[in-house]
Amino acid sequence: KDAKANIAANATKNTLATSFYQLDRGELLEVENGCGITVSVTVGSIWITQHHDTRDTLIAAGESFHLDRPGTAVISSRHIAQVQLTAPSYTAVDSRVALLLAGP
Repeated sequence: KDAKANIAANATKNTLATSFYQLDRGELLEVENGCGITVSVTVGSIWITQHHDTRDTLIAAGESFHLDRPGTAVISSRHIAQVQLTAPSYTAVDSRVALLLAGP
């Protein structure tokens, strides 16, 4: 009985939470405290900038990047892009993401 409970607890602990976003040209996603979230692109390409990180990262469809800094990460798109954010289940993704629409 204890072994089954332990397996169930580990399965729950290892479950991933995934959210999908579509970015139109010029739109931004702001991810607060995104450390530990994996960003994947299914369509298009995106630019990722993390707080206190001198790197700016460009990834295209089929590629992923693991956010490794605390603070805000900004994800931008010059064209239409589809983005997937994946985090451990104990980490709420949607509550930490804001979609900023492009101007007129």
